[in-house]
Parts: sequence; C-alpha cells; structure tokens
Amino acid sequence: MALSIVVVSLATRKDSNDSSSSSSFAAPPFDREKFDRIKDRILECGISTAHSLEMSYAPQHKALTWLVGDDGRRVDLTDHDDYNEEDEGGGGGGVSATSTNEDCDLDRVLFQRYALAVLWFQTTDPVVVGTTTTTGGAAVAGAGDDSDESDEGGSYPSSNGAATYDPTTISTEEDGGVPWRTHDNWMSDRGICLWHGITCHPRNHHDVAGHPEGMFVPEMTMPIGEGVSGGRYDDDYHVSGLNLTNNNVHGALPREVFTALTRLTLLDVSRNALGGTIGGELGSLLELEGKRKKLTSPLVDRACVMVLHISEIPYEVGKLGNLFNFYINDNEFRGSIPSEMGELTNLRGASMFNNTFMGTIPDTLGNLKNLIALYLDENELSGRIPTSLGQMTSMTDLRLRRNKLTGTIPSELGDLIRLETLYLDTNPNIGGTIPSELSKLVKLAELHLYQMDLSGSLPSELGLLNGLVHLYLDTNELTGSIPDEWGEMRDLEELFLTGNNLSGVLPVTIRGLTSLHTLRAADNELTGPIPSDLGKMLNLEYVYLEENDLSGQVPSQLGQLTELKVRCFDSLASPAPRNL
Repeated sequence: MALSIVVVSLATRKDSNDSSSSSSFAAPPFDREKFDRIKDRILECGISTAHSLEMSYAPQHKALTWLVGDDGRRVDLTDHDDYNEEDEGGGGGGVSATSTNEDCDLDRVLFQRYALAVLWFQTTDPVVVGTTTTTGGAAVAGAGDDSDESDEGGSYPSSNGAATYDPTTISTEEDGGVPWRTHDNWMSDRGICLWHGITCHPRNHHDVAGHPEGMFVPEMTMPIGEGVSGGRYDDDYHVSGLNLTNNNVHGALPREVFTALTRLTLLDVSRNALGGTIGGELGSLLELEGKRKKLTSPLVDRACVMVLHISEIPYEVGKLGNLFNFYINDNEFRGSIPSEMGELTNLRGASMFNNTFMGTIPDTLGNLKNLIALYLDENELSGRIPTSLGQMTSMTDLRLRRNKLTGTIPSELGDLIRLETLYLDTNPNIGGTIPSELSKLVKLAELHLYQMDLSGSLPSELGLLNGLVHLYLDTNELTGSIPDEWGEMRDLEELFLTGNNLSGVLPVTIRGLTSLHTLRAADNELTGPIPSDLGKMLNLEYVYLEENDLSGQVPSQLGQLTELKVRCFDSLASPAPRNL
C-alpha cells in the first residue's frame, strides 16, 4: 500500500507552555512500539547509527520522537507485504531481516521527513550546535560509534500523556536557541515539499496517495505533461533540492542528509555558519552517483552540490559521476584536492576558491574534458601548474591566482582555444617567460599575470588577441620594448605594465588601442617623448607614466581627451600644457 498519512487537526494539539491547555487536549500516550519499529527500519537501511538514536539528547532521537509523537502528518512505514508476498508477518510496516536498496526505497519518504527533522534539531538546538561546532572531531554530526551506551533515563520520552510541544519554539533567541532566518512550514504537518528551501521531484497527480489533484499549490507549480514541476506541493516525496543559503544555519550537517535524501541533485547551504565534515556518506547521494540503482530523475544531469564550512573533500567525491556543478567556495576547506576529482567527467563547473587547500593541483583534472570553469584561486596550493590542464578543451574560465604555485606557465595552456579568462597572478614564485602559445587563445578577454616572477620580453604574438579587454602584466621582471604589434588590440581597455624593466619608447602604434581607458606603465625604463597620437585615444581616462626616463613635453593634444581624469608625468622635466 502507499505511504500511510493521517493529518490530525492542530486544534487538538496545544503547546505545553500554553496556559489554556487542559487534560482534554492532552496528547495520546506515546507509541513506543511504533518508535521501535521505525528505529529498527532506520538502522537496517543505514540512515542513522544506533548510538545516535539511543541518546535522548541527540538530534536523531529528538527527530524520531517528534515523528512518532508530535508530527501531525502521522507518517508510518510502508507495509512491505504489499510489495513482497514472501515477507510474512510484517503487518503495520514489518521488514525483512535483510534490507536491500529496493526495500529501503519503499520507506524513503518517511526517511526524508525524519532526516529533515534531524537537520532541524541539529542546527537549532543550542546545546547540539555548541557541541558540533566546537569539538571538531566528528566527521559527520550523528555519525558516532554504534555502542550500547545510552544516557540515564532511557531511550523513550515520557508516556504520561503530556501535551505536545512545538519544536519551532527552540528557534528563538529568548530561549537561547539558534533561529533560522526563514523556516516556513518546517516541523509542521505540511508535506516536506512545502517546507522552506525544499523542492521535490515532479510526480503525477495520481501518484499522490490520499489527496485530490487540487492539493497542489498552483502558484508554485507548472505542468510537465500530466505531472507537476517546480517541486513545491503539499506532500512528502523524493527531495531534489535543499537550499538554505544565507539562512543563519549553525551547527553541522547531519549524516542523514546524505543517507536519506538519496535523490538529491542540489545541496546549497552556503553563506551560513555550519561546521564539521562530510565523510563517506557523500557517496550515498544516489541521484548524483548514478551507479547503485537505475536513475529516473530528469534533473540528474543538473546535479549540483554547494556546501559551507566543512573541512576536507573526501575521496568519495569521485563516486558522484553525474555531478554537474561543485561549488564549495568561501569556506574553511583544508587538506589536498583529491585526485579522484578527475573521475567527475560530467563536471561543468568547479568553484573552490577562498579556502585553505594545500598540496599540488592533481594531474587528473586534465581528464575533465567537459569542465567550463575551474576556480582554485585564493588557496595555498603549491607545485607546478600541471601541463594536463591543457587537455580541458571546454574550459572558458581558469583561475589559479593567489596561491603558492611554482615553475613556469605551461605552453599547453595555449591549447584551451575556448578560454576567455585566465588568472594566474599573485603567484610570486612562477617565473620564466610568457609563452607565445597564449596567442592562440583568440577568445581571451582577460589575462592576469601580475605579481609573478616573469622575465624576458613581451611576446609580440599577443597582438593577435584583438578581443582582449584586460591585460595585467605589472610587478614582474619583464624586459625589452612594448611591441608595435600590440597596437592591433582594438578592444583593449586596460593595459597594466607598471613595475617592470621595460625600455625603449612608447610605440606610435599605441594609437590603435582605441578602446583603452587605462594605461599604467609607471616604474619602468621607458625613454623618449610621449607620442602626440596619444591624444587620439578619446576613451583614455587614466595615464600613469611616472618613474621612467621620458623626455620632452607633454603633448598638447592630450588636452583633447575630455574623459581624462588622472595623468602622472612627473618624470618629465617640462611642465604639462595649461589645457591639462
């Protein structure tokens, strides 16, 4: 049979703090048999550990207690006899001694409601939050040993018929709780597909047990054939997205998020205050993994994981073969980047900047032929840039800036013919010359190579990049003159050459840079006069040419530059014209 759901009127269930409560509104005795039955099923399917369910203060125990005693939804286990005639004596949700993945899927909806309740208690109870964010030892909240230890007082709540409490009351600052910014419908009798931040996979109207078609929330749904999309409707179904970004969520992500929400394709808890780590359960996201069961979701190729304030990327990340986007930037990740990431061949975007990753960039990342964007900037990565990165032929945006990388710029990066953005700057130990092969990057719009240890001359071949908009080569040890060929870069808006050892004169061909609005070439060894043709660059706003060996006067033609705001020519002996 389908999932058993009975909605109980909230009018008969009062908060224990309500002075108007009376014995006529008392909750029924706690159903210990149901508690044990669901607990056993949770353990059989590996959703939680026995230890976490036995400790009365644990979020898992609190969540199951709420599910059995206080949840107006009244969910229960599926009667497996309806699906397996060989399973005898299971009435009321009995299970076989050995549970397969298919067996566990029959109770997946109940597991998900339980898991989300665990997440609620895990991140709003001040005692739990304080424990999970200060110990730093547990890999995943609630992933303790399956020991027999339990706290004094037993594993069950009191069955004296006390009125139910509202679990959202712990989420108040007055009570010392940790309030979420928004928690609409959480811990209510509404289906989880209407809880704030939850979206569910589409389902056909006739699949919704015990509810008419009108149960769907019309303003939140759109038809897909005969089904429903948008993922927002009043029912409990397979969760596709959990998005609690910027919601003042504290504590740690419980393991149940990864063991119960097995069809999850989007996880976004960024910009919160979560801690702890993600362990091997990451590989349990079946909808992302696509290996342990047949996938049916139309959203699997859009799989995306975004998490905040966790510690290390586990090697199990390589199991998520259908992962589409991997966003873990602005966190506290540490350790090395696992080579198993090279197995994510469907990956399109990997954003890992602003963490504390150490070690080398894995050569295996070159296997990611579908990767469009790779952000590894603002970490502590060391070693050479792998030449294998030149094999990522779909790459359009590559950012490795602000690390501790060494060696030289691989000429193989010139094979990334779709590249539009290349940030290698602020790696002061990368030396050598600028590879002329970068001139093959005909779609390149931004090239950041500043604050490095580059030497040699400026490649004249870069003049072929007539779509280049930003060229930053300042603070290096570059020598020689500015190539005449660079005057062909007609889209160039910013040219930064400050702090090098460039010599020679400013080429007359610079007038070809008709889009240029910033020219920084201070602190070099440039000589000769300033070309009068500089006055033809009508978009020029900022000119910095101080600390050179320039001679002559500042051309009066610069007075025609109506947009000019800053001009620094203090190396010239002659004063600037009055019209400047």
